[in-house]
Amino acid sequence: MSTEPEPTEDAENAEPGTPGAAGQSGEGATAADGDGESAAQLSEAEAELAAQRLERERIERRKAEKAGPVESGAKLSGKAADLLAAVRAVESGAKPVATVFSESAPRRPAPEPVRQPQPTPATAAAAPAAPAAETVDAVRRVLSDGGAPDALAPQVAAALGEGAQD
Repeated sequence: MSTEPEPTEDAENAEPGTPGAAGQSGEGATAADGDGESAAQLSEAEAELAAQRLERERIERRKAEKAGPVESGAKLSGKAADLLAAVRAVESGAKPVATVFSESAPRRPAPEPVRQPQPTPATAAAAPAAPAAETVDAVRRVLSDGGAPDALAPQVAAALGEGAQD
């Protein structure tokens, strides 16, 4: 089955031997002599053959269009056109244009910004003060009531801070 549209009346009525012509003398004459069902089958076959001929013509036209010379690089500009010209020059044996392969001067590294010394707070450097003895005793009582070891009292009091007593 073809994706092309069905042949037009011009293609069906064309002269014998042209690509759009259906076989008038062979299958067409037989179809006219037979009954309606065989005529319908033959006309479908003729239509399919005509569609195949049209498809072959279209394929041949496309092949002929592709057979022409290729215009490579016709729409290039700027650096791409320069590179193509250099490649063609090398392929033909000529010396390429020097501007294509010349590199720009290397960039000098940017100076590193001067870092200002940041003052460190003295209070942050000092270790946190140990919790008060009363706080540790209060935490120890709570831990012993809960069944936890008494040795954890100073660490828990430090983690909870002065509010641990409450």
